[in-house]
Parts: sequence; C-alpha cells; structure tokens
Amino acid sequence: MQTVLLRRLMAILSRPAIDTMGERVRFGGKVDKRHGGCVSIGSDNMILGTLISNRRESRISIGERVYIGANVIIDSATEISIGSDVLIAYDAVLTDHNSHSVLWRYRQDDVTAWSAGKKDWSHVKSAPIVIGPKCWLGARSMILKGVTLEEGCVVAAGSVVTKSFPRDSLIAGNPAMRIRTIDQELLEEAYESR
Repeated sequence: MQTVLLRRLMAILSRPAIDTMGERVRFGGKVDKRHGGCVSIGSDNMILGTLISNRRESRISIGERVYIGANVIIDSATEISIGSDVLIAYDAVLTDHNSHSVLWRYRQDDVTAWSAGKKDWSHVKSAPIVIGPKCWLGARSMILKGVTLEEGCVVAAGSVVTKSFPRDSLIAGNPAMRIRTIDQELLEEAYESR
C-alpha cells in the first residue's frame, strides 16, 4: 500500500515539469528537465518511463494513445517526436544525441561541468528523432540520433536503430536492418480467417 501511495505522490510531484498534458493520462514515470525545454503529452496515454530534457531548446512531444513502458528512457537534447498509437516496451532507449564528444579534449571537463549544473553541448552531435504513428518498439531496443521511423514500423527487441526506415518496416539487429515489409492487409486477412 505504501509503495502505491508513494508512486502516486511521485507522479503528482513530477507533473509540473510537463508543459502540456492531455486528458486521461496515467503518468507513473519521471520528468527530468535539466535546463528547461518543453515536454508535451497527448491524451489517453500510459507513461511509466523517464523523459529527460537536457537543454532549453529540447523538445519531447508524445501523441495520443501511447504506451511508454517501465524503465524506458527518452533523452532529448534536440527533439524527440512520438506519434499517436505507439507502443514502447520496457527498457527501450531513445536518445537524440551522443551525450559526449568523441574527442577527449572536448569531453575532459564533462564530469566537473555536470557537478556545477552545466554542460557544453557545442561539440556533441545531435539530430531529431521521429517515431511515426502506429509503431511498436520492442523491449530493450535503442533508437539513436537522426532516426525517423515512418508509420507502422516494428522494431524487434534488443535492436539498435541507427538509420531511418520507411513505413511498415520490420526492423531487427545490431545495427538494425529491414527484415521485410509488413503487409497490413494480408495479415488482417490471415487473422480474420482463423
């Protein structure tokens, strides 16, 4: 009972960090706005993961009827946009940046800067992520900077997605590759004929 009450209290306390939130949202996750940014959540969602806005320019937008599972991390320094009717399974990670420069001289002060509440993002590569409507991201999948998944893509569990894919792609692997196109009409006929 204490755990349930504590979770509800934590959800209520984290809500002020959300700029706009639709109706009927079950929010059991966490919002970490390190230096501002904008977090926008549509209606009829269930969000159990963590939304991180790293910079004042960061944008996280989530459509309607979206499920974001436990331990999911959505980490934005630029922009992450999630369409409506998307499922994101537990432990998935979406990050639109590299976190650090690959060059030592540009990342050598990162830890001390963090301790002081600062971060120099000028040498960190970043690019927006767009997850189209009706996508499903499997457990422990990773979506990295610059990726666009068009409508209806399915990402297999554990996949690392480093490039964009067209609609209705079944994606798997590390690095992820397109396995095949999902024929929605053919699958519907197969389900109905059972």
